[in-house]
Order: sequence, then C-alpha cells, then structure tokens
Amino acid sequence: MSSCLANKMAKFDGVKNYTLLEIERSQNEVTLVFRDNRFVFITSSGDEIKLEDEGVEGAELANVSEEQKRVVLGFKNGKKLVAWVENGEISAESIPE
Repeated sequence: MSSCLANKMAKFDGVKNYTLLEIERSQNEVTLVFRDNRFVFITSSGDEIKLEDEGVEGAELANVSEEQKRVVLGFKNGKKLVAWVENGEISAESIPE
C-alpha cells in the first residue's frame, strides 16, 4: 500500500467507532460533532455544500471516503451521510487526527 493511501485511510482513525452527536451546517462548511470532543470538518472551495442525511445522528462512524466533489461517511448501522458540491472541490479533516 502506498504511503499516500495509508495516510488518507489513517486521516479519520481518530473519529472511527465514535458516535455522531450533532451536525452543524453553514453554506460552505459542515461540522460533525462526535463523542469525546472529536470533529470532522467538511469544507467547500466553491459551491454550497449539499447533504444527504439518512438519519445518522446517534450512529457510530465506520468509514470515510473522499473524492474531488464528494465525501461519504458510512455508519455501522448501514446508513450514510453524503456531502457534495456541484462546482469546486470539497475536503474533510478530522480532529483529533
């Protein structure tokens, strides 16, 4: 496995298996608040971030995948949270890393 791919996979290790408590939204940022003061920040360089939320609050995070225009968070209950933009790019960071 390349070190770049390994770093991307490890990027969200600090929030995996933690319960999502709250989703906070603004036009160009979504903040996901997890148990024990852990966060995922999703930001857009252009368009408003659109969300498709399958009712994930209260669920434990299983995995995260990032693409140029989309971030998908998969939860242990089988539901997903998808954030995307039509134009520009989207990125996600987790704290703590």
